[in-house]
Amino acid sequence: MAGNNAREIRVAGNGRILVANLGTLPPTDTVAEWGSGWKDLGYTTTDGVKLAKKDKIDPIDTWQSVSAARFVYSDRDLTLKFQLLQMNEDTLPFFFGGGTRVRQLSDLLRHGLGCRGWSGSQVLVTETKTPSDTY
Repeated sequence: MAGNNAREIRVAGNGRILVANLGTLPPTDTVAEWGSGWKDLGYTTTDGVKLAKKDKIDPIDTWQSVSAARFVYSDRDLTLKFQLLQMNEDTLPFFFGGGTRVRQLSDLLRHGLGCRGWSGSQVLVTETKTPSDTY
């Protein structure tokens, strides 16, 4: 339905960022807990999560025309941006793209990366909650 409807504006009051190995099933509904295969990446900055899309469009030029006869999509980038504040055994492998926890002594965490990097696949989920306040 056309027109202005304030209820259709999505405002994320708070949320969390979860990561799991590719193929890990999400909950079947919105009230169920996330399974043990999902890791909450912890606190982020107050900026939250920003989703951006960038398209690259190439012109098809012709000899018969001064302007392009047609445009085609040649590339599309989807970016999910957030800043992690916590540094622990879940966030470091996510940030570095793999590796293992070498040792943790009190507040010191050492992280080891293999020479070849990481060959696994993960899936990232952001879960947002709308504030219950209505204005």
